[in-house]
Amino acid sequence: MESFSFHDLINDLEFQKNIKGLIPQVWICIEQGFLSREEIKEFLLKQGIGFVSQAVLSREELCVLLLTHVYGKSKISSDYILGSESRQEVLRTLFSQKKILENFFHLKTLKKHPQFFQKLDTAIQAGRKVFAHTEEENAIEQRLATNTVQNPCRKEMQLLTLAYEAWLSTMNLWDPLTLLKEVVLKLESHCFDNFLFPKAIYLFSLNSHESLEQEFWRLLEKRVKIYKIKINNATSLCWDWERFHTLDDAAEFLAQKLASDQNKLSNHAVFIPDVPAIRISLLRGLERNKVSVIDSRNPMVLKTSESIKKALLPFRLIASQFDRETVFSYCKEYPELYTFEILNDINSRGIKKGLKYYAGGKLDNLYSFLLSIHNQFSGKKSCSEIAFSHLDYLSNKRFDSKNYDFFENIWDELLQDLKLIGLKAKKAKSLYWYTCINERLRQHPPLAEDIKPTTGVFIHRLGQVSFRKYEKTWFFGVPPQYFKGLQTGDFWFSENERNQLSLEFSALSSKTQRQEMKQSILSAMALSKESIFLDAKYDWDGRERESLKLFLLELGLLNTETLASQNLPKEKGAFPLFIDSYQKMTKASQSSFILKPISESSPVAISASALDYYSRCAFMALGASRWKMRDLRSPREEPWGEIKGRILHLAVKLLIEERGDSIFTETPTDISEVLKSYLYRVWVLEPPRGMWFSPVIYEKVKKKYFKILYEFYEHEKKYRKNSQAKTYSLEGPELRLEHPNFVITGVPDRIDENQHGLFIIDYKTTSMLPTGQDMILDGYRLQLPFYAVVLKNLLKKNVAGVQFVELNRHHQRNKGVFFQAYNGKEAFSFTNLRSQLNIFTSDPDVIWSKAQKQIEFHANNYAQGVFELNPKKENECRVCAFSDLCGVRRMQKDGNI
Repeated sequence: MESFSFHDLINDLEFQKNIKGLIPQVWICIEQGFLSREEIKEFLLKQGIGFVSQAVLSREELCVLLLTHVYGKSKISSDYILGSESRQEVLRTLFSQKKILENFFHLKTLKKHPQFFQKLDTAIQAGRKVFAHTEEENAIEQRLATNTVQNPCRKEMQLLTLAYEAWLSTMNLWDPLTLLKEVVLKLESHCFDNFLFPKAIYLFSLNSHESLEQEFWRLLEKRVKIYKIKINNATSLCWDWERFHTLDDAAEFLAQKLASDQNKLSNHAVFIPDVPAIRISLLRGLERNKVSVIDSRNPMVLKTSESIKKALLPFRLIASQFDRETVFSYCKEYPELYTFEILNDINSRGIKKGLKYYAGGKLDNLYSFLLSIHNQFSGKKSCSEIAFSHLDYLSNKRFDSKNYDFFENIWDELLQDLKLIGLKAKKAKSLYWYTCINERLRQHPPLAEDIKPTTGVFIHRLGQVSFRKYEKTWFFGVPPQYFKGLQTGDFWFSENERNQLSLEFSALSSKTQRQEMKQSILSAMALSKESIFLDAKYDWDGRERESLKLFLLELGLLNTETLASQNLPKEKGAFPLFIDSYQKMTKASQSSFILKPISESSPVAISASALDYYSRCAFMALGASRWKMRDLRSPREEPWGEIKGRILHLAVKLLIEERGDSIFTETPTDISEVLKSYLYRVWVLEPPRGMWFSPVIYEKVKKKYFKILYEFYEHEKKYRKNSQAKTYSLEGPELRLEHPNFVITGVPDRIDENQHGLFIIDYKTTSMLPTGQDMILDGYRLQLPFYAVVLKNLLKKNVAGVQFVELNRHHQRNKGVFFQAYNGKEAFSFTNLRSQLNIFTSDPDVIWSKAQKQIEFHANNYAQGVFELNPKKENECRVCAFSDLCGVRRMQKDGNI
């Protein structure tokens, strides 16, 4: 083949004359690896060159044109040629046949990988080009048989290809390589003796041809003159290498450069790799600086579009069996469903998946919505049936008409492909159709913009061949290991096998592919007056980037002498826009303020738990008690903290309330059965909300709680034996402390009594509890002291102490306010401890008077709306649900606290 220069060809008057007319005398054939056929047509029309569709063809269309002359239009037409999606449907069908699948042990294993059928189709199409006839295929097989390490998939790929080609032959269908093989076969005969060939065919292809392609062009060249486009070369290239701090800095610099030259944007081109983050960074900078882009179709739109995700939600619900997270996504589309009560109820039930578990209670409305989707999309349906259901769902007013039209086209294409391969009536579950639609969306070309700008900057993929001339070409975000990242291997021929075959046969090797990619980049640079590589020290994800030095060395632009003499790269640092943001100090969160009093006319009502919160940290009480803030909590392996407390509290209460002191005379065997019976009873009365719904997890938690109850029983038995105390009350009475500014109310968990007086017990499931000195001297955790003060004043009896009883695996009883007079091994002693942090030698009346002062001080500040960021203990911020309210969590991360 002779070569030609594109720009010389366009300016050739003879070419312009021959390509015009109803019967053009020259054709243009465009292969993969070049710009699209439509872009070539657009360029020719802008040059004032008119033509008919036959003048500009793809290689596939050229084959169809030649075979139509042999077989006629009834057998050869675009309706009978399978595209990529159609071929993948054929491969899915073949893999569904047990007799075929049992021969593919290794491919069946690979089937679990993502995009398997697309990779399989690509491997079949690429592998069949390596040989032009059976003899060459046998020679290749013999050559590879000498390798010590064999590719286990190659034999299976050969068998699959035979089955695939047999399917095409039986169904009278074609694919691009079947067309190519048939043309090669007919060119060797006399089928085209009376065919009207043009004077010449101009081939736009920069890729190396493999054996089958070479045979096609060799035979065709015997009948018509063929010219192949040549690489644009330049003796000297004007280029530069600039490095910024991050890729965002480089994108902002490029965008501002382009914005300053708005009138000549079409003289600029930006080449970027096919990496989503690089494209996002560039488009963000261009949009911020209002730089228009010609043909700004974004390949990521279909993957990130919220409207597309919303349209596919019914399939996701059915496929996930109404998984909790997917149901949450569905609820977002309906304001009446996306409420705290509904979402919290889903979490409290611990639903993982399963439609039936959403029935009843607050979820009745949601259940009816989900049930309608289940009835509409579940079960086995044909493509037309599932398409009707989906389009009916999209006809709702909540969806844009563009979404409806888009998915209507997608379903029509799928239906036509299935009809073409004889699977129109195939029925399958929603998961199958969801997979098919997802695959088509992933491979779907980028959507065109509604309003396309007439002027703007061009954006090309790195390695894409361009024929336009530019003033400046920008290479943005080039991967340093770009040439090493190219892959030529597939399921049929591995990369090593292709490299080996390329020495004797016309097989694409990694070396050849690297050379082609280098030539495409150099060609783009040759068409530009200046080329600039924009690099960065840090990648889009914050990781340090490798230098472009090796890339430029391999490209032939750089050598050791050039690197030293030109002081490359030119360091640009961070862009000023971002430097300013780094220097700005964020405003510190307000650490204290006074709110308007809750009530100015009557005393403020304060619960004992609100007082306890306020005595721990004012901001905790602000969020929990005054603003009543709540967060959604996810289910876990155990009920939520307060639910766990209620279950254990209720079990202990029923145990003591119904069995009394007699429970402590039971034998170990009997008490185990008694405790289990109470636990199972409470499990029904107080459902374990906030825990994953699973019988296995339920039994595991029950065993854990049984051990806690048994530990409680053993310690309680020793306590009662030593103290001789009787139960005065359980969860009552309601206690009130009245003051002109406030009224505090609360109910103690349990009150015991012996000859020394009253003893108050509070059950806790946590181990983070205060000591007696924390409560009395520091005013920390004032709930228990509040009970003691009110009982003393109400009943006029001595309060001999308050105690925290831990209902957990530790089961400690060593925290509280105890008195030396009632501590020890003597009879009627409530405790037997040595801790000086919890035992007081003073008279109880003195201690409770100090506690009352602390209570009144904190309650009065709460009523007056005084809130200060002053946690009494450092560990409060680690467990506080409202630490984002005051900013402590952020300050801890910044090292400021």
